[in-house]
Amino acid sequence: MIIHFNQTKTNLKKVIEVEEDGELIYQINMPATAKFFSTTMTSKGDLVYRTSFQLGNNLKNLIPFKWLWSKQISEACLVCDRNGNIIGAMRNVQEEALLSYNEVILKDEHVKIYEVTKKHNLHLLIFLEGNQIGQIEKSLRVRNNLDRYALFLLDDFLRFKDMLILFVGYFDNWNDSNIGEIEVGKREVVWEWSYSKANAKYDRKWLQHHFDLSKGHIAAIENEQMNLFFKLLFVFVGVAGFAVILFFCFSGIRE
Repeated sequence: MIIHFNQTKTNLKKVIEVEEDGELIYQINMPATAKFFSTTMTSKGDLVYRTSFQLGNNLKNLIPFKWLWSKQISEACLVCDRNGNIIGAMRNVQEEALLSYNEVILKDEHVKIYEVTKKHNLHLLIFLEGNQIGQIEKSLRVRNNLDRYALFLLDDFLRFKDMLILFVGYFDNWNDSNIGEIEVGKREVVWEWSYSKANAKYDRKWLQHHFDLSKGHIAAIENEQMNLFFKLLFVFVGVAGFAVILFFCFSGIRE
């Protein structure tokens, strides 16, 4: 199953249209003034799901470096249906310095979503009980803050379909909402390679093994590896940063 997400409105109103097989199935509305307001998912104008920010849960996790002895939770939201019934939750979990993930909870099942960035591509790797069941793709080439995503989900796990569709709106709200910005004619191209333990979970052949991809998508994945120039630049910046830290440490000792 492949679902496409196209953000059609930004600035004063933030809307993502969700399409399956070329037909509009949902509309996601994200808050335009503050991230902790509800993100909603509707079908033909009727509410399907909405997020509800957990203020108490977020406040008790504000302790700096809590992940040193326990999981540190942030961006925690409950998910409610049209009748106000709690059906699940979404949150960001920091387990250690170089490992964090988003977690989608549906009943008693916990889906972990790891974020990996490669050049112009953002990959959100969807895992259940240690096995990859899907992947969300986003291009980091963006115009006027209008984001585009694609959700790839194996057919055996379609029970998570609606929750993962809402998750795209949740993720965009907390990570790329651009609140307070009004843009016309803006074009943004991001070059980024993530550095975390999540990188080890990324298999760039996984999508091609399970789904029919366009030639452009395959080419983008094949061309996302860091070239020699960026590797040398990365090493230089790292060495320079380490040298600055040593300088201040030895300066403090002499004083």
